[in-house]
Amino acid sequence: MPVFLEITEGTTPGQRRKDALRASLTVVVILAVSVVGGQAVLGFFGISVDALRAAGGLIIVMMGIEMLGGSVPRLQSHQGGPTTTAQSESDSVGDSLVVPFAMPLVAGPGAIATAVTLAAKADSIVGIGETLIAVVAVGVILFVALAAADLIGNHISRRGHAILMRFLGLILTAIGVQYVLVGAQAVLHTSQG
Repeated sequence: MPVFLEITEGTTPGQRRKDALRASLTVVVILAVSVVGGQAVLGFFGISVDALRAAGGLIIVMMGIEMLGGSVPRLQSHQGGPTTTAQSESDSVGDSLVVPFAMPLVAGPGAIATAVTLAAKADSIVGIGETLIAVVAVGVILFVALAAADLIGNHISRRGHAILMRFLGLILTAIGVQYVLVGAQAVLHTSQG
């Protein structure tokens, strides 16, 4: 929620709800694609789920370090032709809701690896359907949480928000390091075996 509030700072509550819906739908699409075609894509490129986990962990570490510095992670540059200031700000918020917020912050390496693994273990179309239903449920829960972000954000001071961002940056960095270590260990173990 703090990252979402930071990205959408200066927008109206109505626009923030639209942004929450956009971010939630993006997460659902990313995870649904991972369920349906994740194994095929990874197989095509010769990438293991563990290698994906390690690479995603590195991205999360970079984001966590940015948050430790007190800023919202921005892993992409916003380039393009001439735009108006309002259009540029709107595009920037929309882009930031997709990268880095929806992916890899919410639909990160752990969530994608879990979606791919559950799809691989599903022994029928029904199993894949159940996994897709779980993905939609995650999207609904995310939307409700983000739509309620204003209520929580109003009770946190600016200083409290800054402290929370840095604390979450530390947690995110630790999660990223854990993903890197687990993924690298599994890749090394597989290559030795």
